[in-house]
Amino acid sequence: MADTSIDNQFPIPSLVLGKQGITETATPLVDNASFDIKCDALRLLLACLEQSLERSQSIVHLLQSVCRAWWEGKMEYSDNRDESFARQSFAWAFADLTWQIYQGRLEKPTEPHLFSEHAPIVLIQMATRILIPDPKARSPVPVEETARDYLTLRTFASVPFMDVLEADIQAEAHARQQILEDALRDTSLSSSSRALVLVALQTQPPSRVPLDAAAEEANQKQALKLSKFAQYFYSTEYMKGEPLVAIKASILESSFYTALLKAKRADIFPMTDAKEHDKYLEYIPPMSTLQSNYHERGFPPQWLHDLHLWSMFIFLVDENMEAAVVHFTPDELHDFAAGLELIHPDPDPRYSIIATPQLPSLASPSATTPPPNRTPRVQTALDLYYSWARWVTNWPRLAHATATDMNEFRSEVKKYLLAHVHQIWDNIRLAAQQNRSPTIPDPSAPLTRFDSPRTAYATWVHTIGASHISGTISLPWVACYMGSGIRGGRDGWSSVMQRMLAHEMNQHVGAYCRLYNDYGSVTRDAIEGNLNSVNFPEFWTGVSPQDIQANDGEVRATIKADLLAVAKHERRMADYLGDKLYKSLEDEGGKEGRWIAGALRVYFRSAELFSDMYLTRDVTNTVK
Repeated sequence: MADTSIDNQFPIPSLVLGKQGITETATPLVDNASFDIKCDALRLLLACLEQSLERSQSIVHLLQSVCRAWWEGKMEYSDNRDESFARQSFAWAFADLTWQIYQGRLEKPTEPHLFSEHAPIVLIQMATRILIPDPKARSPVPVEETARDYLTLRTFASVPFMDVLEADIQAEAHARQQILEDALRDTSLSSSSRALVLVALQTQPPSRVPLDAAAEEANQKQALKLSKFAQYFYSTEYMKGEPLVAIKASILESSFYTALLKAKRADIFPMTDAKEHDKYLEYIPPMSTLQSNYHERGFPPQWLHDLHLWSMFIFLVDENMEAAVVHFTPDELHDFAAGLELIHPDPDPRYSIIATPQLPSLASPSATTPPPNRTPRVQTALDLYYSWARWVTNWPRLAHATATDMNEFRSEVKKYLLAHVHQIWDNIRLAAQQNRSPTIPDPSAPLTRFDSPRTAYATWVHTIGASHISGTISLPWVACYMGSGIRGGRDGWSSVMQRMLAHEMNQHVGAYCRLYNDYGSVTRDAIEGNLNSVNFPEFWTGVSPQDIQANDGEVRATIKADLLAVAKHERRMADYLGDKLYKSLEDEGGKEGRWIAGALRVYFRSAELFSDMYLTRDVTNTVK
């Protein structure tokens, strides 16, 4: 598949390459090279026909280097070159690598996820940037860039997993072909540009990589599944106005993140017998990729993957609590809650049962010695949640967070877990009022007014209700992440005003996430005996028990309408504060503030999309 005519157009500096390809002495030079040169080197090395262990190792090393740079958003380009050069070389290299693996000339890289997920995500993001026009791009696009993207698009079409985008790729390629043919009639076109346009139009694209019958059938099923998934989002009211190609590209990219999530699914929490079989994992990545691709021009995959991983572990806490902790006796619940307090104890959080680089534990003996009457299942649950708390607070990309940000995060970790205990207690009290079991589903259970909630609704929804749905824990995690990785070990927020805006905004985000979630799960919560917002007395003003008995459906509709109105109010408040927070970050004037503002928009938009989805679809696993 070597194409010397194209290589002549974009020569690779000889200092990077040995005569037989990448050599041991040349490899460090490639590691330090610009991103486009790395992609060029990978392409040229694959074009070398000699087969050797050194060549195979160098190919894997280069592929890792390219993927790592893209995943972390650390791409720098040579003078007078831009991303289109790198896209062309990487697309051709990936197609060539796929062909050589198929032909048996190369072994598939054994490095975990490199060839199966990491590299495909890079390829899809590159394709998306061509398929979705950048409103801030130069206009008109230079003919040289059009030529390179025309070649790149035709290469994308040779990769089987891109089938879901085939029609869009072909349409964009045809549009660029027309532009290039028109350019040839322009007498002012320079000789070098004319030569490049001719090469682009005359170069034959690589043929589609063949698959065996079973693999082809699986690929077609996957393409059909992803297409239907994209159509579902495209048909929803909350995605109105979004171009279908952006949704399809986002869903395709998401499918590879989902595979990465499934590989980590059982790292901490045991599998459950949920009838949905963790189907919600398929819904986590699209929430961020839809925002990332169309509105933010594609955020680095590492941030997106970490955000997905965080979301999954939040889901799993909720699932495990409902599968195991709900069956504890009152005494066990008290003991379990006391054990959770040790994650960030009062009055001195230094005596935590978990430690982080920023907050080493003083390891108080009383914090590590369980009481003699603790039951085995409580100790098992505490060990599980201590492991989870250690995992999330010692997340590698939080290692350089400040003590201030980490104290805030660890405090919210404890509050998040305790909010589940509070929810379980409230479920027990609600069930006692209804004279039913709090753990056995009852399909005939009516909608019920909770006579004695622990607080008024406004207080509950901004504290326990929001925390239970992870509304308050997630932003402190984001702040630690940004402070550690983007700000170089400083606080995630650069001013007290930013911290106040973030705190206030997060309160409203947590509230509306809980409200939307409750809206979508009114029926399920009534059956399972879970406290829902609609159980609070404030929603029952003017409604009598006789009303619910006489016309359950009408009462539910009225109460849900009130709930949705409150949810929209909380969302408006969050949007108002969010605009101020994003502006404050962007007004910092540097890359840090702009990057964090964009990442926050992806994060908050993900929360919005999940909330919108709950209006029409409840994706929570059923474990009771």
